[in-house]
Amino acid sequence: MSTFKRFILLFVSVSVGTFVTDIMENININVWIARASGCLISVVVVLLLYKFFSRNRSNGTDI
Repeated sequence: MSTFKRFILLFVSVSVGTFVTDIMENININVWIARASGCLISVVVVLLLYKFFSRNRSNGTDI
């Protein structure tokens, strides 16, 4: 996987995790629950994107 893909993976997953954390903090939930769920969402997003980028590489094409 290229460095550019890794950067996109990191940027998108952190952005989505931060978005979820901000929303959960605004509904007056415990801050640690909001942060933990934001972290878990970030991990799920990065795994899904990694699977997507790896799928294209197994076909022999590199985007």
